[in-house]
Amino acid sequence: KRKQPYYICYKNKQRPLLMAGLWSCVKTGKKIKNANNTNNMEDETITTFAILTTDAHPKYAWLHPRQPVILWDTSIAFEWLTKPNMHTVEKLRTIPIRGGVNVNGESKKEEIVESIWETTSSLAVYPVSNKMNDIKYQGEDCTTKVKLEIVATPSIKSFFSSSGGNNKKAKIKTKKFNGS
Repeated sequence: KRKQPYYICYKNKQRPLLMAGLWSCVKTGKKIKNANNTNNMEDETITTFAILTTDAHPKYAWLHPRQPVILWDTSIAFEWLTKPNMHTVEKLRTIPIRGGVNVNGESKKEEIVESIWETTSSLAVYPVSNKMNDIKYQGEDCTTKVKLEIVATPSIKSFFSSSGGNNKKAKIKTKKFNGS
């Protein structure tokens, strides 16, 4: 059974969602021929990355229990990119999920809390093509909204009919959606 994919973005689609992540280049200990096709050997390196996640915001928990750590404020995003340190990590931890900002062990509700909740409500979430379940899919319709049609499930009475209960389960069909 495949899950229905959804696209999440800012409603105005004018800026990207900034997410906290980590990346690294790791030497594997193996020697490989260098990229210039010479006989020289070099250390093999693998570039890796991970997106940091947290509990889902209550408004979006229906979609998935986890969500990326979203950098709502560009100043925190800049700090995360240029000089990540434990202080920056603590700032990321203060972003509210189910309550107020936790600063130095004190729970506070400040302007930052309101601005983050407002930003959360400025997100759009809508279904997209089931083709997105294939990791290799790169079509132009990746972010195109589709309309979900739910086919009615047969009633319990139909299972006891003379047809022998050869009823099919409900299916969800998708269609391209041209509305906003």
